[in-house]
Amino acid sequence: MRPIVIAVFAVMLSSCATQSDLRQASDNLVAQDADPATVATLADTIGFDEDGKNARVFIVEAVDGTQIRNALNAGTRFGFGSATGFAPMPTDRKVPLAQRTYTLKATHIGGAPIAQLFGMAKGSFKSISGEVAFKPEAGRAYKVDGVLTEAEAAVWIEEVESGKAVTSRVHGK
Repeated sequence: MRPIVIAVFAVMLSSCATQSDLRQASDNLVAQDADPATVATLADTIGFDEDGKNARVFIVEAVDGTQIRNALNAGTRFGFGSATGFAPMPTDRKVPLAQRTYTLKATHIGGAPIAQLFGMAKGSFKSISGEVAFKPEAGRAYKVDGVLTEAEAAVWIEEVESGKAVTSRVHGK
């Protein structure tokens, strides 16, 4: 019983932190009117498990240690107070052509808060994060992608057109 109470408390605290952190998240990695030849695009990826009930989200959490808006916190804000608790919001952003450290995250999100708790308790929900170095090329489109299965959890950045990874993989259990 005690582990369930601790898990419920942890989820409650994390949802409070997400709402607070969202207000501080940055949208401005580059100027809105930046010349397209001086930027690239980096998108978060949202997918669903085979049953369609639980989301798999691959996002950029931060750049050089500064939290940025992403599909997870935008989806949390949009779904706040709804019956499902989470409504994924596709998110992409313009990024500068400089070498930066990107904090990537791959996580499962339950269709309802109780699904999240049970998934965490069963060990079927994975969540990993880590940093990668990345220097985008002008005019290219990139996305955060990964895999979340019982056997493997990994996240990376790949170029959209070729589907090839352009960063190292962040691995987890």
